[in-house]
Amino acid sequence: MKIGVFIGRFQPVHNIHSKIINYSLSKYDKTVIIIGSSEASFSLRNPFSDDFRKHMITGCIEDKRASTFSIRFLKDSNYNFNQWLKDVHNIVEDEKLTKNDEIFLIGHYKDSGSYWLNHFPQWNLDKIDFEDKLSSTQIRENLFSWCPTDWKDYVPESTIKVINDWKSSRNDLFELAKNELQFITDYKNKWSNAPFPPTFVTVDSIVLCKGHVVIIKRGRNPGKGQYAMPGGFINQNESLKDAAIRELKEETKIDVAKPILENSLKQVKVFDYPYRDPRGRIITHVHQFELNLKELPNIKAADDANDVKWMSFGDIDLGYSHFYSDHYQIIKNILEF
Repeated sequence: MKIGVFIGRFQPVHNIHSKIINYSLSKYDKTVIIIGSSEASFSLRNPFSDDFRKHMITGCIEDKRASTFSIRFLKDSNYNFNQWLKDVHNIVEDEKLTKNDEIFLIGHYKDSGSYWLNHFPQWNLDKIDFEDKLSSTQIRENLFSWCPTDWKDYVPESTIKVINDWKSSRNDLFELAKNELQFITDYKNKWSNAPFPPTFVTVDSIVLCKGHVVIIKRGRNPGKGQYAMPGGFINQNESLKDAAIRELKEETKIDVAKPILENSLKQVKVFDYPYRDPRGRIITHVHQFELNLKELPNIKAADDANDVKWMSFGDIDLGYSHFYSDHYQIIKNILEF
């Protein structure tokens, strides 16, 4: 049996997605559609939930025979590419009926983000090229603009229906996306006259004590109301370590003296996924502090944080879909979960 495999984020399903899916259904005995960024927190980059994206896909399928396709979900793993490769491989192996089934990975080299297509040499590559170069980013920006334009021209009717249903049922998220897009647009406009696209340096802190980690809720866009590490932008006149401790103190009011924090610093790791923040290229330096104290120190939300809590290691996975951007993945990387 020949199996076609198509991987995408489908935020949203657009006309090229639809063409590829139906092409695979017509050519292969079975098609496996893998939806990426599964269970990701709400953002301009990932506004539609797994269920809504699944409905977009099933709606655009012309041949509805259930035996010819399956839809699977895949979480992001921005800082462990090998884990992502393994997860894809496991999904496909699970969909095979016999060990002799032939696998055909379907895709096209849209941009530098398509590098992963070269990392499955054990499968056949079914490379597809289209003259149209649709951008899901532009479609989302048109959709969430305060003056929406022609986004409907680039998506199938089934996607239009799902998005309209989504807007009706989750108008709170629709309004949140519109406000966040305006914030991001205004933010980028402030740097529009810079001679080069700016690269920002930030710091974040992972403070560990007795199987718990300090987590804040963001008080501002982007990601307002989502879980995050305490942190922020570095000042021109301070070191990375001083910036990390300053931001930690400002946002959590943690009742630990600076010398103790300095002596508790175990490591600093850099995280630089290019699309980790909608404001632009932001490279963060994560400081891991391990406190050897008898009790969890007192903390209190302040500055950019709406709330702050000691979250147990066991609750971190439960909050996955509520973490801002890549903060869950960073914490997971640091803690080696």
